[in-house]
Amino acid sequence: MIACDIVLLPPSEIMRKAMDINRKLIEEGNSDIVLGEEKCIPHITLGMGCIKKRDMSNVSRILEDIAESFVPMGLTTVSAKSAEATWKIEKIRDIEVLHEIVMIRLAPFFSYTVEPAMFSRDTGEFINDLTLHYIKKFPIKSSFENYQPHITLGAGEMTLEVPSLEFVTDVFALCHLGNFCTCREVFSAYRFKR
Repeated sequence: MIACDIVLLPPSEIMRKAMDINRKLIEEGNSDIVLGEEKCIPHITLGMGCIKKRDMSNVSRILEDIAESFVPMGLTTVSAKSAEATWKIEKIRDIEVLHEIVMIRLAPFFSYTVEPAMFSRDTGEFINDLTLHYIKKFPIKSSFENYQPHITLGAGEMTLEVPSLEFVTDVFALCHLGNFCTCREVFSAYRFKR
C-alpha cells in the first residue's frame, strides 16, 4: 500500500509565494515543514487515501479520464489570518465537483488503514501521529461537505496574513504522501484537456 494524495498543482508564481511565506514561518519557528519545488511541493488536496501498488495503473487511468473532463480552473486564495498555517482557497463549485468526482471514482481503491511504511520518508524519519490521524479521518472530517481547499504553508500557528490572489491551474497530479501530508513525489501528472 502507498499513501497517496490527488492534488491540483498551482502555477509557479503561487508555488513561489507559498514557499516565501513558508520560509518566514520557519524563521519565526512556526513550521516543521520546508516547502520546495521537488519535495514538499505546494499543492491543493482533492482526495487522499492508501492505494495498493497493483492498483496504481488503474488509478492513473481514472485520473487521466477525469482530467479530460475539466478546463483550466480559476481559483482565488483567501486573505486571512488562521490558527493553522494554511492558505485557504475560495470554495467554488468547480473545485467542489472535482473533489467529489475524485472521492467517488477512487473510493473502490482508497483504504484508510494507514501505517508509517506507506509514506515517502527520509532515512530515520518518523511519521507523526498527526499525519496518520489526518488520513484515517479524511473521508469523515475533510471531504464532501467538510472539504476546504487550501495550500499548507507550514506545521504550526499562522502568524502572517496571507494575500488574496487569483490564479489559474490546469495540472492535476497523483503524489506520494510524506510527513504532515506533504507531497514528496509526483507519480503522474495530467493537464485538463477540455
